[in-house]
Amino acid sequence: MTFDDFSARLEAMLARYTSRRDVRGFAADLEDAMVDAKIAVDDIRKALSATITELETEQQQLHDAQRRGRMAQEIGDQETAGVAEKYIQRHTERVDFLTRKRLVQEEELQLAENELAEMKEHYRLARQGVMPPSPTEPPRRETTLAEDLSPNAALLDQQARKAAVEAQLAALKRKLGKDGT
Repeated sequence: MTFDDFSARLEAMLARYTSRRDVRGFAADLEDAMVDAKIAVDDIRKALSATITELETEQQQLHDAQRRGRMAQEIGDQETAGVAEKYIQRHTERVDFLTRKRLVQEEELQLAENELAEMKEHYRLARQGVMPPSPTEPPRRETTLAEDLSPNAALLDQQARKAAVEAQLAALKRKLGKDGT
């Protein structure tokens, strides 16, 4: 299962269960999906490790070909130097390719780990009986009772921030006044 597969699976589950509000069913399906996701993350790690090993080997072969080419040029063996140049080109291309592959696999691993962390958070919420938000629902901001009841909540919030800043400023002035004497 690839990163895209379990990402799509999570989104489908969220869409399916959000409409029914079957938190227990969602938690059970999510637990199964997390097992698959953990396996996928492990597979990505193994593939990345293999790529790193292959890259190290290829870099060593490039280094060896460069050394052999220099040695051949130093003794004037043009035929061996020409063969070494072909190997240098081949190994350089391979090193470049494996470097790009490693970077893509590292990015894929990071995405997969982030997705798994999101799944774990959704699972934690579901185990508590709370259905996580659907990816299509905009996130809801929690409000306080005062905000819900007040028609001028924004104005009150701004005034409270201003009062807090003024109180901090006054405290600093008092402190500086004491330290200056």
